Amino acid sequence: MSKKFKSSKKNTPASPKTQNSNNLKLSYKVSEQTNLIQQIDSIKFKTETQKNLYKEICDNYITFVAGPAGTGKTFISLWTSLNLLFNGDNYKKIYITKPYKTAGEDFGFLPGGIAEKFDPLLASYYWNLEKIIGTETYRRLISHKIIEIVPIAYMRGITFENCIVLLDEAQNTSPEQLELLLTRLGDDAKIIVMGDIKQSDIRTTSGLGDAMLRFKDIEDIGMVEFMQEDVVRHPLVKKIIAGYENELIYNKEAGWKTEFKSMG
Repeated sequence: MSKKFKSSKKNTPASPKTQNSNNLKLSYKVSEQTNLIQQIDSIKFKTETQKNLYKEICDNYITFVAGPAGTGKTFISLWTSLNLLFNGDNYKKIYITKPYKTAGEDFGFLPGGIAEKFDPLLASYYWNLEKIIGTETYRRLISHKIIEIVPIAYMRGITFENCIVLLDEAQNTSPEQLELLLTRLGDDAKIIVMGDIKQSDIRTTSGLGDAMLRFKDIEDIGMVEFMQEDVVRHPLVKKIIAGYENELIYNKEAGWKTEFKSMG
């Protein structure tokens, strides 16, 4: 039986009307600290899975999102988080985090302190923030700590309250790291865990895959899985993803050959 927290769903923008529409208009007022009023452009969900992701985030305290690159899982998760932040009373800030080790690169070889080392790993979020709310606005939100970048290790001892936490590249977390993050959940908080289980850069069990098996039937935890057909980048990206899913087999006489799998 899942633990019940103080409900925060009634103040989310996921009204029946918006849930049934592919077009969502997001208007918001930024914290009084910044004295900014912004309006985010309308978006149109490009796939049913993107639309479902928006709904699952609004309706659950924790949402796990798995799928290949190019499906829009990071963009929709961030857009929805900003929607919740500025259209309700429950959420005061957004935390963004990511594992240190990603794509085979070691954090320790980057110059600078923790902040300088960690910052380049969140480049995709800066790009998406700039696309959604513009450079000046997102920089002000970060400077006022309304959006805060925090390494997972620094979250020990914190209780997440009145905030939304986005964890990207979760396939590169261990089960212990993900447990540390998930057990920070407090009142009026949401956690969104994203990643591509097939692209893990760690040799141990992936925290994302482990968690999606453990918690798939628990109330108030959402699960969204993007498939290859959900890729919305250049059409070649689907073929590239499929190509890397094929197995290379070496034969002494014929050399390397590819054993193709069905693309569905």
